Formats: sequence, C-alpha cells, structure tokens
Amino acid sequence: MAGDLTDLLRCSAADPIDGYDAADLERRGSRLRRRRQRTMVAGTAALVLTVSLFAAAAVRAWRSVSPSAPAAPAVSASAHTSPAVPSPAGTAPASRKFIPPTRTEAGNVVMPVTFIDGTTAEIVYPRDLDLAGRGVDPYGSGQLEVPPSESCCQRDFAFAYGEPFPLAASGAPLRVFPSADGRPVRLLRGHPVAGVDYLVFEIGAWRLGVWDGQMSDEQRALWSANLRGRVSTDGFPVLSATVPLRLTPLGESFGPSLEFGRAEENGLQFSPTRTCPDVEPQLDVLPDGQSTLVLCRTEWSMSVNAVGDRAFVQGVIDGLKVRNVRLAAG
Repeated sequence: MAGDLTDLLRCSAADPIDGYDAADLERRGSRLRRRRQRTMVAGTAALVLTVSLFAAAAVRAWRSVSPSAPAAPAVSASAHTSPAVPSPAGTAPASRKFIPPTRTEAGNVVMPVTFIDGTTAEIVYPRDLDLAGRGVDPYGSGQLEVPPSESCCQRDFAFAYGEPFPLAASGAPLRVFPSADGRPVRLLRGHPVAGVDYLVFEIGAWRLGVWDGQMSDEQRALWSANLRGRVSTDGFPVLSATVPLRLTPLGESFGPSLEFGRAEENGLQFSPTRTCPDVEPQLDVLPDGQSTLVLCRTEWSMSVNAVGDRAFVQGVIDGLKVRNVRLAAG
C-alpha cells in the first residue's frame, strides 16, 4: 500500500493542484489511510499507524507515548519516513484555516474550544504562542457495527473549513445519498494525491470527508443516514451518530482531538481524557533539532503533545493552561 501511495504522489506531482499545495494534501490524507491499511494488512499495523498528521520525525510527540492517550507503536525516523511530495508547478494559495475566537484575560489569550464529541474546554496561553492564529484541524473517527461482521469501515475523519473539500477532485459526484438532516451527502472522486474517494458531508461552513475505500452503496448509505453534524457556538464541528454507526469516544485510539499548526511550523495537539496522571513534562530533542513534548495534568483532563523549535515548546511548558474542561458523556 505504501508503494501504491508513493506512485500516486509521483504521478500527481506532474499536474498542478488548483488552489492547494501537494504537501498539504498529503498531510491531510496520510492520517486518513491509517485505519484502511491497518484493517487490510493487520501484520503491518505497527508501521502504518505512525504515519500521522506530521512527518515521521514528529510522531514521537504526536499520538505517541502520552501517559493518557492511546499510544501508537514507536517507530524511529530512520525506520520509516513518509514519501517525499514534490511541489506542484507554480505557487498554490494556502487553503483556508478556521481561526477560533479568543478573548484577552490578564495579559493571556483565552480560547474556548469544542471537540467533535461535544467536549468543551478553555485553553489559556501567552500571546506569543499564537495557537489560534495557526488554525485548527478537528480530528476523530468512527465505524459501522453491522452483521455479519462485528465491525466495518473504520474511518478517520478529514475536515476542511470554508472551501471545497480539498482531497476531492473537481467534477460531478459519483453518487448522492440522503442524510439524516436532509442535506445530500456526495460521494466525490478523490484527487490522485488522496488515493481514495470520499463521502462528503456539509456541516455549516465545514466539510467532513469520510474516505470511501471501496465501501458498498449499502455501507455508504448507512454512513450518510446515521452521521449528523452541527456547529458549536464557538464555531467547531460537533458530530453525533445513531446505530449502527459508532463514533470513537475519548480515551480510545483515534478518539477526538484538536490539532493546531504543523510540525514544521510548531504545533500542538489536545486530546481530552478521563485519566491523566500528573507527571513531569516529557521533553525530548530529535536529531533534526526539533523538540517534542508530552504534557498531562490531572486537573486538566487533557493530554497535550507539542512539537517544534525549543523556544515554542518551552513556551508551552511555561505558559499553557487548560481549564473548565467538560467531558462529553459516554
């Protein structure tokens, strides 16, 4: 599967991607392939699960050995790296980012956030960290639980804000399915960079993509009819599901999280949790000079992973606070 992905990336790099950077599309798409590869090739799960939102050098901080979050198998940067993605011809404008609303309090920035399961919190940080300005990517996953098998179609979610769904090619939908709220759910052909087609849901200004991976029309219809979305008062997408669709709850692998920025530009990931041992920050320095951090405070009910330059990561240690966490029921 990794070889197929590399071939797709090399082929697609020959053609400009209108409006998007190929590296950004691969960054979004790589995370979504993990469940497909884990389900199809269980014996290689330890490898493919580490191909996350960030480059392999950042994996140790992002979905890694957090004391509270489900741990992905540790793979060093030398053991596995993502395929290189040549930039398309010309300069592609950056895709839009959702910038959460904030307020100022005692010289700090207060940013209310909502996770896709409805968990809410306030993130407090020094202005220099500029978390809101980095934009946010909501994250989560779900699966169908239908007979005769116990589960089907485990899928990571891809969100895009205020734009056509970037992992889909332009053109008419391959299929259209009815949804629970009356808005059509379109099956769109994926861009060659993505490698798979997508069921695309509209949630206010958000687009939610569920990668297809050769699902049957019956399975697509179940996803479409049983996944609902709304927008929280602070602008984040919130999902709910009815049987036989199950959303992955907090505390499980691939549960809800919010991801700010990127590894190469300094980034943070927040994952709500019911169990968070209060330990000293786990700070590490990678061979490329980047620093990684795993931070968890009992009173926060939140696991925080950071990656970036030393000044940014130290700023997280010194100034970041999480408060007023209200975990979703379940």
